[in-house]
Amino acid sequence: MGAVGARNLGAFHAGEGWTLLTDMDHVVPVETFGAIVYGTAGLDPGGVYAFARREHTGAVVAPHSASFLMTRATFWKIGGYDEA
Repeated sequence: MGAVGARNLGAFHAGEGWTLLTDMDHVVPVETFGAIVYGTAGLDPGGVYAFARREHTGAVVAPHSASFLMTRATFWKIGGYDEA
């Protein structure tokens, strides 16, 4: 099973509600986890949210293409990952 298969499997087994998809080599600040745990009440459950990032130098860079916050239902509504 490849990385996309693992993401689909994780989303399949995830509980209802919000799902954080990210790569295992990404460093997520504790403040970001706090915002996810306590700050999703005002978010659109049909939305897909990316994260602002910074390099080790502090320079702002574009969001990573593999890190998202969305509901499990939205993940499957958009089709999950194509494993082919």
